[in-house]
Amino acid sequence: MMKKIFLLGLVLVGLSALVLSQTTSNTEPVVTERTVTLNSRVVLTASAEGTTPMTFNWYKNNVWVGISDNLTFDRIQASDAGTYKVVANNSAGTAESSPLTITVFVPVAPNKVRITITVVPS
Repeated sequence: MMKKIFLLGLVLVGLSALVLSQTTSNTEPVVTERTVTLNSRVVLTASAEGTTPMTFNWYKNNVWVGISDNLTFDRIQASDAGTYKVVANNSAGTAESSPLTITVFVPVAPNKVRITITVVPS
């Protein structure tokens, strides 16, 4: 049986930081989705309670993407959008986080710029 674990993340946009947290505690918020801006630095950080040593396996859309405490995107791209989860393993067993869906907002440059004139009779 898999137990739920903590999944923490940090999104840095310019000089501001937003903390994303996902826990199973009834007193803390559970973030299940987040929109970030293209080229932002995004760091997902995993933590779990239990006996160390512990390993963390990251999955995007249920496909393994790496093993680390942190999953870092130096300049997040549209292709990085998806649903992420982390699985913690130690000698006693395995625990899995709830999924976190990341959407990447891609800004659109101005286009079709027009001037409108209104003439008001005097």
